[in-house]
Amino acid sequence: MTLCLCYFTRTQQAVPLQFWSIIRRGEACLVRETQTPNFIERTPPLNNNRMLWLTVALLVTALTAGGALAQDNPPAGNPEAVAPEFPPSTEWVNVDGELTMADLEGKVVLLDFWTYGCINCLHMIPVFEQLEAKYADELVIVGIHSAKFENEGETRNIQEIVQRYEVKHPVLNDNQFIMWQTYERFLGRRLAWPTLVLIDPRGNVFAAQSGEVPFEPLDDVIGQMVTYFDTQGELDRTAIDKLQPELNAAPPRALNYPGKVLADADGNRLFIADSVNHRIVIADLESYEVLDVIGNGAQGYTDGDYDEAQFYKPQGMALRDEVLYVADTFNHTVRAIDLTEETVTTVAGTGTQGRSIPQAQ
Repeated sequence: MTLCLCYFTRTQQAVPLQFWSIIRRGEACLVRETQTPNFIERTPPLNNNRMLWLTVALLVTALTAGGALAQDNPPAGNPEAVAPEFPPSTEWVNVDGELTMADLEGKVVLLDFWTYGCINCLHMIPVFEQLEAKYADELVIVGIHSAKFENEGETRNIQEIVQRYEVKHPVLNDNQFIMWQTYERFLGRRLAWPTLVLIDPRGNVFAAQSGEVPFEPLDDVIGQMVTYFDTQGELDRTAIDKLQPELNAAPPRALNYPGKVLADADGNRLFIADSVNHRIVIADLESYEVLDVIGNGAQGYTDGDYDEAQFYKPQGMALRDEVLYVADTFNHTVRAIDLTEETVTTVAGTGTQGRSIPQAQ
């Protein structure tokens, strides 16, 4: 399987595996503030006459091997490609007030242009969770929610989605496409859902890529940026007080965005996929009394008995005899619950998202 990445370069020479869409000194026009009142016009586009986009097919397995960046090509953005400021007077989720680029100085920043009606965007959420767990003090992911449909642009709906998918990073409601159009001008290309933009701790744009990107190449590039700027003494691991995940303040819920239900008339049972509580609830079909709970409620991937098993947003279910099959969505597995033995096992999947369809032999 291959992954196509784009690169900023001035020649047709092949680009090393570990590079993304990298902006180098002299390959972009100077980014200036102008006096025009139109926020979008304040950020001139990169000069496409001096920059060439190359698309190179790379093996994902090769990307996981990584490799250090050359000393003369450090993982730092072009100082002439200063990241545009966030538009003023816009609504934020998971932020107390408004966020500015100055607030993010000293952090590796990953902008995620997304919309919650895009399945490819939703596929990136567990990848972001992995990155945020590994680089908790060094990386800030900022969601730029540029709604595809009108209802998706309502802040209240975005807040619901943020809680449903347990998104803890800041999200800007870009329903007027101000940031979207700003970065289209800045990069000199059309954006897509999703598009990722990497900004270094100095506030300079370093790389950009559209489409789903697996954890490994993101980890490779971000890890090298963290190492480099740490050695330069420019990495700031201080917590940002403005970041206030709404999920942390949400009260516990007996059911938290349940995704599916399955009625078993013969057994007088109702199976509930309590998706965001990461568990399966069994209730009496008539009285709705809770008969049993499967899973300890912690997000994870663990087989075992009811108390130790872990799920990650379980959804669809099917019952055959006394075995309940569950689509464990974010674990990319099918789990089998033996209702007699009270155990959970995995019958399909490895816990990692597949990115190709196996060919029949």
